[in-house]
Amino acid sequence: MYKEISSKTLTMVIVPILAALLFGCGENPESVFLETLETRLAEEGERCFGTKNMLDLEFLESGGKKYLAVRSGPVMNAYAESQARGREMVKRMQQADYLGRSEKKMRYNFGQWVGYQLTATGRKAIIWNKGVCVGTRNISEIIEYTEPADMLGRTFTEVRYKYTVSTNDLVADLGLEEKVKARLPGESTAVFVKTNKGWRLN
Repeated sequence: MYKEISSKTLTMVIVPILAALLFGCGENPESVFLETLETRLAEEGERCFGTKNMLDLEFLESGGKKYLAVRSGPVMNAYAESQARGREMVKRMQQADYLGRSEKKMRYNFGQWVGYQLTATGRKAIIWNKGVCVGTRNISEIIEYTEPADMLGRTFTEVRYKYTVSTNDLVADLGLEEKVKARLPGESTAVFVKTNKGWRLN
C-alpha cells in the first residue's frame, strides 16, 4: 500500500540531491569558496577605502603633482566644520609623517585651498586611485550562493560574503577607528565558474 508523498517532503528530498549533482558529491562548496576568497584577498593586500570621506581632505593635482588639500581662509558656515576637521587631519598626518609640511596655495571649486604632498610613508598608506589603506581583509562568513546556472557553455554561481578588517597603524595614527568601524563588517560578491578541477574565482 502506497502513501501519498507531500510536495514539502519531495522538496526536502530533491533539493539536497540536486545540490550534490550541481556542486559535486562530497564537495563542500562553502569551504571551497571561503578558501579561494581568502587566497585572493591575501594576493590583493590591504583594504583601501574612499579617501574624501575618510580624511576630510580633497585630492587635487597641480603642475603634474598630487596634493591633499584643505580649505584656507574664511569660509561659509556650511564649510566651517569640514575645514576644521581637515586642518586637524593635516596636523595628525604631519605628526605621523604621512604628509610633508611644504604648502601649495591652490584654487579649486571657487575657493582657496592649501595643498600638501604625501611623504614616502604616506604614499604607501594612501594610494591615489584606491584610497586610504586601513588593513587586511578577512572573510568572516559566506552569506549565500546562488544555484549554479549555465551561460555560454559554462556554469557559474554568485557568492555573497562578509569580511572584517585587521587594521594597521595608520588607523590609530589618524584616529580613524570610528570611521573604519562604521564600514564594517563589509559585504561583497564574487562569481565562481565550474571547471574540470572544481570551482574557480572568475
